[in-house]
Amino acid sequence: MKDILTLRLYTRVARLGSFSAAARENGLAQSQVSRMIAELEAGLGTRLLSRTTRAVVPTEAGQEY
Repeated sequence: MKDILTLRLYTRVARLGSFSAAARENGLAQSQVSRMIAELEAGLGTRLLSRTTRAVVPTEAGQEY
């Protein structure tokens, strides 16, 4: 179940461009969402999201995933 939640969170973060917005939608803390996405990226061995102070956008690998 955790894997499905992580995938759902990844797609919401990618579409919304925000960890905070995805966290609010799912009743989670922003830090939980960030940690789950980081664990997903570590497991895959690649960055799925490019994070800046202004935006969160999928990388090329993230778009393919």
